[in-house]
Amino acid sequence: MRALVIGYGSAGRRHIEILDRLGYQVSIVSNHATGDRKFSVFKDISDAYARAEYALCIIASVTSEHIEHFREVLKNSSKTKICIEKPLCSVISDLKGLNFRNQVYVGYNMRFLSGIAIIKRNLENERVIRAAFVVSTYLPNWRTNRTYQKGYSTRKELGGGVLRELSHEIDLIHYILGTPKVVYSRVYNSGVLCGDAEDGCDVLLESGQCSYISLSLNYHSKNSMRYIQIDTEKHSYYYDILSSRLTVDGVEVSECNSMTESYVEMHRSILVKDESVVASYEDGLNVVRCIEQVEARAEG
Repeated sequence: MRALVIGYGSAGRRHIEILDRLGYQVSIVSNHATGDRKFSVFKDISDAYARAEYALCIIASVTSEHIEHFREVLKNSSKTKICIEKPLCSVISDLKGLNFRNQVYVGYNMRFLSGIAIIKRNLENERVIRAAFVVSTYLPNWRTNRTYQKGYSTRKELGGGVLRELSHEIDLIHYILGTPKVVYSRVYNSGVLCGDAEDGCDVLLESGQCSYISLSLNYHSKNSMRYIQIDTEKHSYYYDILSSRLTVDGVEVSECNSMTESYVEMHRSILVKDESVVASYEDGLNVVRCIEQVEARAEG
């Protein structure tokens, strides 16, 4: 089977490696990648489709270009399955006039972490009291091959900012606790990093399953942490995503799979058309809608 990956940044290269491992014949659309004996490289999407039809297309370009590239793929094929890297788009208005028959997914691979599966399954039988989703990281440490100033993470016009860059947590809130309503939000630029996009936010939400959900995201802190803490009437869950460890009531119950393994599981799910976990186009829409609600609430 053939797969086409659009974009050759860190996300694109990760997809290429995994798809190659899964047996796909991979081609790349990028102005930065160079061809070798293994992968064909094209400068544009139309040229790639002129040479072959693809069972799967991964859109892993800059966030602000996702929908432009999505439209281009749709022009060339109504059969290709499409997976768009998170987030689906910068703003909902980008999607105006889109019509398609293709199967479309959004790359929220963290749904495939085994710790998430355990928590989601257990919460079906428990009343949730409170939940906290926290990410603290330092953007300059993300990539060693280039400075963050050359990327798009701190630039609003390219779809940067923590709300979109770290939107996995917003998807997980939807996936585990149902569609939330934004109660309070504070979105800020700390001034620690160069760029005009927000590098931190603190949000309070509520859903039908949980009346108190806190979300804290930043990539200006040198204290790295990424965790989910959920208290129910029966148990307290603490999932340290960085160390892949889940504890229940303070007792470690499972050493969970890694982030890389979650990407593999996501692609396997798409390959066999198992849509029980993988994020759909509508799921991706819901995340962007929530981001826009957070921004509107902060401005209000």
